[in-house]
Amino acid sequence: MDKRYPLLDMNPMQAYEQYMVPGIMIPGVELMLQVAKPQSGERVLDIACGTGIVARTVAPLVGTHGTVTALDINPAMLAVARGLPQPEGASIDWREGSALALPLPDSEYDLVLCHQGFQFFPDKLAALRQARRVLVTGGRVVVSVQQSLQHNPVYLTFNEVLVGHMKLPALAAPFSFGEVEPLRAVLSEAGFNSVEVKSVSHVIRFASASIFIQASIIGSAAVIQEMARLDADAKTQLADQITQDMQSTLAPYVEADGTLVMPLNANIGSGIA
Repeated sequence: MDKRYPLLDMNPMQAYEQYMVPGIMIPGVELMLQVAKPQSGERVLDIACGTGIVARTVAPLVGTHGTVTALDINPAMLAVARGLPQPEGASIDWREGSALALPLPDSEYDLVLCHQGFQFFPDKLAALRQARRVLVTGGRVVVSVQQSLQHNPVYLTFNEVLVGHMKLPALAAPFSFGEVEPLRAVLSEAGFNSVEVKSVSHVIRFASASIFIQASIIGSAAVIQEMARLDADAKTQLADQITQDMQSTLAPYVEADGTLVMPLNANIGSGIA
């Protein structure tokens, strides 16, 4: 692997946890939990848990009298999650399974969370109906998704470079369900009451523009099949292309010490069962 891009040689799941989670996910999780307001003793289900940042963040909030179940369809993601230090508070039950057919009993949870996974589900209504099934009456669902590429201009440019270089919309899926009304509508159709959708913005940080580019390439491979199939040479060529084509786009967000700091916009939908 090219020494200029050491991250590209990492396991995609490990790279996702080491760089994408602190750089992008943690600030978004904090905003989602401000909406969810988990309480001590509650039973929480984290759907599409990935490497587990939501589950690990919520476990101390519900405490030892609460429970946390974290479910993902990707066993490689769960392997990373299980290998990380577990927080204080509720123990976390890691489960492999699909959001479209939750392997869980009815009326088992007080709160269902889904952070940046819902947009990938092939049947969003089915997933929300499953979430409602496992919630107690009066339980809450909170779903966070990235706003569309049009509302995240740096990623819009990133995607345009990827499309031009790879001939496919590689970043389309993570930003594919980014408008307010469709999220509001599907929550209502699934039977949730008091549905609200809140548009939010948070700051993401990477040690440098190069780290951001590398992390975005290798981290995307954890969730986007087309990226996962790239060999070492293709990843290096892609990093070269993005670095060249995005230099002027990223320059305004690079601070004096080289840190990349920029906004990321999301929508948080919520409802009551």
